[in-house]
Amino acid sequence: MNDFNAELTALKRILSSKKTYRETVFNIFVQEKLSAKDFKELKLITYSILRRYFSLSYEASSLFPEIRKDDDEFYFILLLLFYLRYDLKTDKIILREKFLNTFNSFRLYGDFNYIYDKVAKKTERNFTIPENLKDKPYTYNSLVLEVPEFLLKKIVDFYGAKKASEILKHIHDIPRLYCAINKNKTNITLNYEKEHLSYADIYQIPKDHDLKKDPLYQEGKIYTIDYLKALAIKDVFIKPLSFKALLLNQRTPYLSAYLEEIIKDHEEKEITAHYLSSARYRMALDLKEKFNCQISSPLLSSLTLVKTFVKEDYYDLVFLQARDTNLGKAGSRIDIIANLNEKDIYNHSLSEKSDLLAASDFVKLGGDLVYLTFSLLQEETFAIKDDFLKMRKNFAFVKDNFLFPEDKNTESGYYAIFRRIR
Repeated sequence: MNDFNAELTALKRILSSKKTYRETVFNIFVQEKLSAKDFKELKLITYSILRRYFSLSYEASSLFPEIRKDDDEFYFILLLLFYLRYDLKTDKIILREKFLNTFNSFRLYGDFNYIYDKVAKKTERNFTIPENLKDKPYTYNSLVLEVPEFLLKKIVDFYGAKKASEILKHIHDIPRLYCAINKNKTNITLNYEKEHLSYADIYQIPKDHDLKKDPLYQEGKIYTIDYLKALAIKDVFIKPLSFKALLLNQRTPYLSAYLEEIIKDHEEKEITAHYLSSARYRMALDLKEKFNCQISSPLLSSLTLVKTFVKEDYYDLVFLQARDTNLGKAGSRIDIIANLNEKDIYNHSLSEKSDLLAASDFVKLGGDLVYLTFSLLQEETFAIKDDFLKMRKNFAFVKDNFLFPEDKNTESGYYAIFRRIR
Protein backbone atom coordinates (compact mmCIF):
# COMPACT_ATOMS: atom_id res chain seq x y z
CA MET A 1 0.00 0.00 0.00
CA ASN A 2 1.11 3.57 -0.67
CA ASP A 3 -0.26 5.00 2.54
CA PHE A 4 -1.11 4.25 6.18
CA ASN A 5 -4.83 4.90 5.82
CA ALA A 6 -5.82 1.50 7.21
CA GLU A 7 -3.66 1.93 10.32
CA LEU A 8 -4.89 5.48 10.98
CA THR A 9 -8.50 4.38 10.50
CA ALA A 10 -7.95 1.56 12.99
CA LEU A 11 -6.55 3.91 15.64
CA LYS A 12 -9.47 6.31 15.15
CA ARG A 13 -12.09 3.61 15.52
CA ILE A 14 -10.48 2.06 18.58
CA LEU A 15 -9.45 5.20 20.46
CA SER A 16 -12.23 7.56 19.42
CA SER A 17 -15.22 5.29 18.73
CA LYS A 18 -14.20 2.73 21.43
CA LYS A 19 -14.36 -0.24 19.08
CA THR A 20 -12.49 -3.41 19.95
CA TYR A 21 -9.16 -4.19 18.35
CA ARG A 22 -10.28 -7.51 16.83
CA GLU A 23 -13.54 -6.14 15.45
CA THR A 24 -11.76 -3.10 14.03
CA VAL A 25 -8.91 -4.80 12.19
CA PHE A 26 -11.20 -7.49 10.77
CA ASN A 27 -13.74 -4.96 9.49
CA ILE A 28 -11.01 -2.89 7.83
CA PHE A 29 -9.57 -6.06 6.27
CA VAL A 30 -12.97 -6.82 4.73
CA GLN A 31 -13.94 -3.25 3.79
CA GLU A 32 -10.58 -2.33 2.26
CA LYS A 33 -10.03 -5.78 0.71
CA LEU A 34 -6.53 -5.95 2.14
CA SER A 35 -4.05 -8.59 1.09
CA ALA A 36 -2.91 -11.15 3.67
CA LYS A 37 0.40 -9.29 3.97
CA ASP A 38 -1.25 -5.90 4.52
CA PHE A 39 -3.68 -7.40 7.02
CA LYS A 40 -0.79 -8.85 9.01
CA GLU A 41 0.93 -5.44 8.97
CA LEU A 42 -2.28 -3.70 10.07
CA LYS A 43 -2.70 -6.04 13.05
CA LEU A 44 0.94 -5.77 14.09
CA ILE A 45 1.19 -1.99 13.90
CA THR A 46 -2.16 -1.30 15.57
CA TYR A 47 -1.42 -3.76 18.36
CA SER A 48 2.08 -2.37 18.92
CA ILE A 49 0.88 1.24 19.16
CA LEU A 50 -1.87 0.32 21.63
CA ARG A 51 0.66 -1.60 23.71
CA ARG A 52 2.85 1.54 23.91
CA TYR A 53 -0.08 3.95 23.92
CA PHE A 54 0.72 5.91 27.09
CA SER A 55 4.41 6.53 26.40
CA LEU A 56 3.66 7.41 22.76
CA SER A 57 0.84 9.73 23.88
CA TYR A 58 3.09 11.43 26.41
CA GLU A 59 5.71 12.02 23.73
CA ALA A 60 3.15 13.25 21.19
CA SER A 61 1.63 15.69 23.69
CA SER A 62 5.09 16.96 24.63
CA LEU A 63 5.92 17.61 20.99
CA PHE A 64 2.57 19.11 20.01
CA PRO A 65 0.74 20.33 23.16
CA GLU A 66 -1.72 22.29 21.03
CA ILE A 67 -3.21 19.09 19.53
CA ARG A 68 -5.96 17.35 21.48
CA LYS A 69 -5.77 13.62 22.12
CA ASP A 70 -9.03 12.95 20.29
CA ASP A 71 -7.97 14.77 17.11
CA ASP A 72 -7.13 12.86 13.94
CA GLU A 73 -3.83 14.74 13.88
CA PHE A 74 -2.92 13.20 17.26
CA TYR A 75 -3.50 9.66 16.00
CA PHE A 76 -1.41 10.52 12.95
CA ILE A 77 1.46 11.60 15.21
CA LEU A 78 1.22 8.36 17.22
CA LEU A 79 1.56 6.45 13.97
CA LEU A 80 4.42 8.63 12.82
CA LEU A 81 6.29 8.29 16.12
CA PHE A 82 5.97 4.53 16.04
CA TYR A 83 7.08 4.05 12.44
CA LEU A 84 10.02 6.45 12.58
CA ARG A 85 11.30 4.92 15.81
CA TYR A 86 10.67 1.22 15.31
CA ASP A 87 10.47 0.55 11.56
CA LEU A 88 14.10 0.06 10.61
CA LYS A 89 13.37 -1.79 7.35
CA THR A 90 11.45 0.67 5.19
CA ASP A 91 13.37 3.31 3.28
CA LYS A 92 12.85 6.76 4.87
CA ILE A 93 11.97 8.35 1.53
CA ILE A 94 9.22 5.78 0.98
CA LEU A 95 8.01 6.29 4.56
CA ARG A 96 7.76 10.03 4.07
CA GLU A 97 5.82 9.63 0.86
CA LYS A 98 3.35 7.20 2.42
CA PHE A 99 2.79 9.50 5.39
CA LEU A 100 2.27 12.47 3.06
CA ASN A 101 -0.37 10.45 1.17
CA THR A 102 -2.10 9.64 4.47
CA PHE A 103 -1.93 13.26 5.64
CA ASN A 104 -3.55 14.46 2.43
CA SER A 105 -6.08 11.64 2.27
CA PHE A 106 -7.43 12.52 5.75
CA ARG A 107 -7.16 16.27 5.05
CA LEU A 108 -5.29 16.83 8.28
CA TYR A 109 -4.52 20.32 9.55
CA GLY A 110 -1.02 21.74 9.86
CA ASP A 111 2.23 21.79 7.95
CA PHE A 112 3.14 18.22 7.04
CA ASN A 113 6.86 18.95 6.56
CA TYR A 114 7.09 20.69 9.93
CA ILE A 115 5.32 17.82 11.72
CA TYR A 116 7.27 15.09 9.96
CA ASP A 117 10.68 16.72 10.48
CA LYS A 118 9.99 17.48 14.14
CA VAL A 119 8.98 13.88 14.83
CA ALA A 120 11.89 12.53 12.77
CA LYS A 121 14.38 14.56 14.84
CA LYS A 122 12.78 13.36 18.07
CA THR A 123 12.96 9.71 17.04
CA GLU A 124 16.66 9.82 16.31
CA ARG A 125 17.03 8.76 19.95
CA ASN A 126 15.12 6.16 21.93
CA PHE A 127 12.35 7.38 24.18
CA THR A 128 13.37 7.81 27.81
CA ILE A 129 11.12 9.01 30.60
CA PRO A 130 12.32 12.49 31.67
CA GLU A 131 14.21 12.47 34.97
CA ASN A 132 12.13 15.34 36.35
CA LEU A 133 9.06 13.07 36.31
CA LYS A 134 10.56 11.07 39.15
CA ASP A 135 9.24 13.87 41.35
CA LYS A 136 5.79 12.79 40.15
CA PRO A 137 5.86 9.05 40.90
CA TYR A 138 2.37 8.30 39.59
CA THR A 139 3.08 9.96 36.25
CA TYR A 140 6.51 8.33 36.02
CA ASN A 141 5.31 4.82 36.86
CA SER A 142 2.25 5.08 34.63
CA LEU A 143 4.67 5.48 31.71
CA VAL A 144 6.87 2.63 32.93
CA LEU A 145 3.89 0.31 33.28
CA GLU A 146 1.95 1.64 30.26
CA VAL A 147 -1.26 2.29 32.19
CA PRO A 148 -3.28 5.48 32.79
CA GLU A 149 -2.26 7.47 35.83
CA PHE A 150 -5.73 7.34 37.41
CA LEU A 151 -5.73 3.52 37.17
CA LEU A 152 -2.35 3.31 38.88
CA LYS A 153 -3.66 5.49 41.73
CA LYS A 154 -6.78 3.33 42.12
CA ILE A 155 -4.82 0.07 42.22
CA VAL A 156 -2.26 1.47 44.69
CA ASP A 157 -4.99 2.84 46.96
CA PHE A 158 -6.77 -0.51 46.99
CA TYR A 159 -3.88 -3.00 47.18
CA GLY A 160 -0.88 -0.99 48.35
CA ALA A 161 2.16 -0.04 46.28
CA LYS A 162 3.94 -3.42 46.32
CA LYS A 163 0.95 -5.52 45.25
CA ALA A 164 -0.17 -2.87 42.74
CA SER A 165 3.25 -2.98 41.08
CA GLU A 166 3.07 -6.78 40.81
CA ILE A 167 -0.43 -6.67 39.30
CA LEU A 168 0.33 -3.99 36.75
CA LYS A 169 3.62 -5.56 35.68
CA HIS A 170 1.61 -8.54 34.46
CA ILE A 171 -1.65 -6.89 33.39
CA HIS A 172 -0.54 -6.79 29.73
CA ASP A 173 0.73 -10.39 29.64
CA ILE A 174 -0.94 -12.61 27.05
CA PRO A 175 -2.98 -15.03 29.18
CA ARG A 176 -2.65 -18.81 29.18
CA LEU A 177 -5.78 -20.68 28.14
CA TYR A 178 -7.48 -23.59 29.89
CA CYS A 179 -9.74 -26.25 28.47
CA ALA A 180 -12.05 -29.03 29.60
CA ILE A 181 -12.96 -32.33 27.97
CA ASN A 182 -16.44 -32.63 26.50
CA LYS A 183 -17.35 -36.07 27.82
CA ASN A 184 -20.58 -36.03 25.85
CA LYS A 185 -18.39 -36.73 22.82
CA THR A 186 -15.16 -38.37 24.01
CA ASN A 187 -13.31 -40.03 26.88
CA ILE A 188 -9.84 -39.06 25.73
CA THR A 189 -6.96 -38.34 28.09
CA LEU A 190 -5.08 -35.07 27.52
CA ASN A 191 -1.35 -34.83 28.10
CA TYR A 192 -1.70 -31.21 29.22
CA GLU A 193 -1.02 -29.99 32.74
CA LYS A 194 -4.14 -30.98 34.71
CA GLU A 195 -5.76 -29.29 37.66
CA HIS A 196 -8.58 -30.89 39.63
CA LEU A 197 -11.12 -28.36 40.91
CA SER A 198 -13.43 -30.38 43.21
CA TYR A 199 -16.09 -31.23 40.64
CA ALA A 200 -14.16 -31.47 37.38
CA ASP A 201 -10.72 -31.35 35.78
CA ILE A 202 -9.39 -28.54 33.63
CA TYR A 203 -6.18 -28.46 31.60
CA GLN A 204 -3.70 -25.73 30.80
CA ILE A 205 -3.19 -25.48 27.06
CA PRO A 206 0.51 -25.42 26.10
CA LYS A 207 1.75 -21.91 25.40
CA ASP A 208 2.57 -22.37 21.71
CA HIS A 209 -0.37 -24.64 20.89
CA ASP A 210 -2.73 -23.27 18.22
CA LEU A 211 -6.05 -24.41 19.63
CA LYS A 212 -8.10 -23.35 16.60
CA LYS A 213 -6.18 -25.84 14.45
CA ASP A 214 -6.55 -28.68 16.97
CA PRO A 215 -8.93 -31.37 15.61
CA LEU A 216 -10.19 -32.05 19.15
CA TYR A 217 -11.28 -28.41 19.45
CA GLN A 218 -12.70 -28.31 15.92
CA GLU A 219 -14.81 -31.41 16.62
CA GLY A 220 -16.12 -30.10 19.95
CA LYS A 221 -14.30 -32.72 22.02
CA ILE A 222 -12.54 -30.06 24.08
CA TYR A 223 -13.54 -26.47 24.76
CA THR A 224 -11.98 -23.48 26.49
CA ILE A 225 -13.03 -22.57 30.01
CA ASP A 226 -12.14 -19.43 31.94
CA TYR A 227 -10.02 -20.45 34.92
CA LEU A 228 -11.80 -17.85 37.06
CA LYS A 229 -15.22 -19.35 36.30
CA ALA A 230 -14.04 -22.89 37.00
CA LEU A 231 -12.56 -21.65 40.28
CA ALA A 232 -15.88 -20.07 41.26
CA ILE A 233 -17.83 -23.26 40.45
CA LYS A 234 -15.40 -25.17 42.69
CA ASP A 235 -16.59 -23.10 45.65
CA VAL A 236 -20.32 -23.47 44.95
CA PHE A 237 -22.37 -26.08 46.80
CA ILE A 238 -23.77 -28.43 44.17
CA LYS A 239 -26.51 -30.50 45.76
CA PRO A 240 -26.80 -34.17 44.80
CA LEU A 241 -29.82 -35.57 42.97
CA SER A 242 -31.42 -32.27 41.97
CA PHE A 243 -29.75 -29.08 40.72
CA LYS A 244 -31.04 -26.14 38.72
CA ALA A 245 -28.80 -23.31 37.50
CA LEU A 246 -29.35 -19.94 35.84
CA LEU A 247 -26.31 -18.41 34.15
CA LEU A 248 -26.82 -14.70 33.49
CA ASN A 249 -25.04 -12.34 31.06
CA GLN A 250 -22.98 -15.11 29.51
CA ARG A 251 -20.54 -14.30 26.69
CA THR A 252 -19.89 -17.91 25.61
CA PRO A 253 -21.64 -21.27 26.15
CA TYR A 254 -18.59 -22.92 27.67
CA LEU A 255 -19.59 -22.48 31.31
CA SER A 256 -22.91 -24.22 30.70
CA ALA A 257 -21.07 -27.12 29.00
CA TYR A 258 -18.69 -27.33 31.96
CA LEU A 259 -21.54 -27.30 34.48
CA GLU A 260 -23.50 -29.85 32.45
CA GLU A 261 -20.67 -32.34 32.81
CA ILE A 262 -20.77 -31.87 36.60
CA ILE A 263 -24.52 -32.47 37.03
CA LYS A 264 -25.20 -34.89 34.16
CA ASP A 265 -25.92 -37.80 36.54
CA HIS A 266 -28.39 -35.88 38.72
CA GLU A 267 -31.98 -37.13 38.64
CA GLU A 268 -33.32 -33.61 38.18
CA LYS A 269 -31.15 -31.10 36.33
CA GLU A 270 -31.66 -27.84 34.52
CA ILE A 271 -29.34 -25.18 33.11
CA THR A 272 -30.62 -21.96 31.56
CA ALA A 273 -27.87 -19.82 29.98
CA HIS A 274 -28.86 -16.21 29.36
CA TYR A 275 -27.32 -14.05 26.60
CA LEU A 276 -27.69 -10.32 25.94
CA SER A 277 -26.31 -10.48 22.40
CA SER A 278 -28.13 -12.16 19.51
CA ALA A 279 -24.76 -13.11 17.99
CA ARG A 280 -23.69 -14.86 21.19
CA TYR A 281 -27.09 -16.51 21.49
CA ARG A 282 -26.77 -17.91 17.95
CA MET A 283 -23.29 -19.18 18.79
CA ALA A 284 -24.72 -20.91 21.87
CA LEU A 285 -27.36 -22.63 19.75
CA ASP A 286 -24.73 -23.80 17.26
CA LEU A 287 -22.39 -25.08 19.94
CA LYS A 288 -25.20 -26.80 21.86
CA GLU A 289 -25.57 -29.06 18.84
CA LYS A 290 -21.82 -29.33 18.21
CA PHE A 291 -21.11 -30.25 21.85
CA ASN A 292 -24.10 -32.61 22.01
CA CYS A 293 -25.34 -30.80 25.12
CA GLN A 294 -28.46 -32.38 26.61
CA ILE A 295 -29.32 -30.10 29.54
CA SER A 296 -28.43 -26.50 28.67
CA SER A 297 -31.07 -24.17 27.24
CA PRO A 298 -29.92 -20.82 25.78
CA LEU A 299 -32.09 -17.75 26.43
CA LEU A 300 -31.91 -14.40 24.57
CA SER A 301 -33.28 -11.47 26.54
CA SER A 302 -32.43 -8.25 28.29
CA LEU A 303 -31.76 -8.81 31.97
CA THR A 304 -34.87 -6.88 32.98
CA LEU A 305 -37.06 -9.24 30.92
CA VAL A 306 -35.49 -12.50 32.11
CA LYS A 307 -38.21 -12.86 34.75
CA THR A 308 -40.81 -13.20 32.00
CA PHE A 309 -39.09 -16.42 30.87
CA VAL A 310 -37.85 -18.04 34.10
CA LYS A 311 -39.16 -18.48 37.63
CA GLU A 312 -38.19 -16.46 40.68
CA ASP A 313 -37.15 -18.24 43.92
CA TYR A 314 -36.37 -21.31 41.83
CA TYR A 315 -32.66 -21.88 41.19
CA ASP A 316 -30.02 -23.64 43.31
CA LEU A 317 -27.37 -21.53 41.57
CA VAL A 318 -27.59 -18.14 39.90
CA PHE A 319 -24.29 -17.22 38.30
CA LEU A 320 -23.99 -13.58 37.18
CA GLN A 321 -21.15 -12.51 34.92
CA ALA A 322 -20.79 -8.76 35.39
CA ARG A 323 -21.06 -6.25 32.57
CA ASP A 324 -17.70 -4.87 33.61
CA THR A 325 -14.67 -2.97 32.37
CA ASN A 326 -12.91 -6.26 31.49
CA LEU A 327 -9.69 -4.93 33.00
CA GLY A 328 -8.65 -8.48 33.87
CA LYS A 329 -8.81 -9.38 30.17
CA ALA A 330 -6.37 -6.64 29.14
CA GLY A 331 -3.75 -9.21 28.12
CA SER A 332 -6.02 -10.64 25.43
CA ARG A 333 -7.88 -7.37 24.68
CA ILE A 334 -5.22 -4.80 23.85
CA ASP A 335 -7.84 -2.01 23.45
CA ILE A 336 -9.15 -2.20 27.04
CA ILE A 337 -6.55 -0.19 28.96
CA ALA A 338 -6.06 2.41 26.24
CA ASN A 339 -9.81 3.13 26.35
CA LEU A 340 -10.35 2.91 30.11
CA ASN A 341 -11.68 6.03 31.82
CA GLU A 342 -13.18 6.90 35.19
CA LYS A 343 -16.65 7.66 33.84
CA ASP A 344 -16.91 4.18 32.31
CA ILE A 345 -15.80 2.58 35.59
CA TYR A 346 -18.53 4.46 37.44
CA ASN A 347 -21.19 3.51 34.86
CA HIS A 348 -20.15 -0.14 34.93
CA SER A 349 -20.35 -0.22 38.71
CA LEU A 350 -23.93 1.08 38.58
CA SER A 351 -24.90 -1.66 36.11
CA GLU A 352 -23.18 -4.30 38.19
CA LYS A 353 -25.03 -3.29 41.35
CA SER A 354 -28.45 -3.29 39.69
CA ASP A 355 -27.77 -6.56 37.83
CA LEU A 356 -26.76 -8.33 41.05
CA LEU A 357 -29.87 -7.14 42.85
CA ALA A 358 -32.02 -8.37 39.94
CA ALA A 359 -30.20 -11.72 39.84
CA SER A 360 -30.90 -12.36 43.52
CA ASP A 361 -34.64 -12.68 42.85
CA PHE A 362 -34.11 -16.01 41.08
CA VAL A 363 -32.27 -17.76 43.93
CA LYS A 364 -34.26 -20.26 45.98
CA LEU A 365 -33.91 -20.58 49.77
CA GLY A 366 -30.57 -22.24 50.48
CA GLY A 367 -29.31 -21.53 46.97
CA ASP A 368 -26.09 -19.76 45.95
CA LEU A 369 -25.63 -16.52 44.05
CA VAL A 370 -22.27 -15.96 42.33
CA TYR A 371 -21.10 -12.53 41.23
CA LEU A 372 -18.10 -12.76 38.90
CA THR A 373 -16.17 -9.91 37.28
CA PHE A 374 -13.08 -9.81 35.10
CA SER A 375 -11.93 -6.73 36.96
CA LEU A 376 -9.68 -5.98 39.92
CA LEU A 377 -11.00 -2.50 40.70
CA GLN A 378 -12.50 -1.80 44.10
CA GLU A 379 -15.61 -0.30 42.47
CA GLU A 380 -16.30 -3.61 40.69
CA THR A 381 -15.32 -6.01 43.49
CA PHE A 382 -15.55 -5.22 47.21
CA ALA A 383 -17.85 -2.24 46.69
CA ILE A 384 -20.38 -4.40 44.83
CA LYS A 385 -20.22 -7.11 47.49
CA ASP A 386 -20.62 -4.69 50.40
CA ASP A 387 -23.49 -2.77 48.82
CA PHE A 388 -25.32 -5.98 47.97
CA LEU A 389 -25.12 -7.30 51.54
CA LYS A 390 -26.48 -4.00 52.86
CA MET A 391 -29.46 -4.14 50.52
CA ARG A 392 -30.25 -7.87 50.60
CA LYS A 393 -30.46 -8.94 54.24
CA ASN A 394 -31.83 -12.35 53.18
CA PHE A 395 -28.40 -13.29 51.79
CA ALA A 396 -25.27 -14.26 53.73
CA PHE A 397 -21.72 -13.88 52.47
CA VAL A 398 -20.05 -17.26 51.82
CA LYS A 399 -16.64 -16.39 50.38
CA ASP A 400 -14.84 -14.34 47.79
CA ASN A 401 -11.61 -14.69 45.89
CA PHE A 402 -9.26 -12.69 43.68
CA LEU A 403 -7.35 -14.20 40.78
CA PHE A 404 -4.43 -11.93 39.93
CA PRO A 405 -2.64 -11.98 36.55
CA GLU A 406 0.57 -13.25 38.12
CA ASP A 407 -1.17 -16.15 39.92
CA LYS A 408 -1.89 -18.45 36.98
CA ASN A 409 -0.68 -16.37 34.03
CA THR A 410 -4.30 -16.16 32.93
CA GLU A 411 -7.13 -13.65 32.83
CA SER A 412 -7.70 -12.10 36.23
CA GLY A 413 -10.75 -11.06 38.21
CA TYR A 414 -12.87 -11.59 41.29
CA TYR A 415 -15.89 -13.53 42.43
CA ALA A 416 -18.11 -13.44 45.49
CA ILE A 417 -20.56 -16.12 46.62
CA PHE A 418 -23.70 -15.38 48.60
CA ARG A 419 -26.23 -17.84 50.04
CA ARG A 420 -29.91 -17.12 50.48
CA ILE A 421 -30.74 -17.76 54.13
CA ARG A 422 -34.37 -16.61 54.30
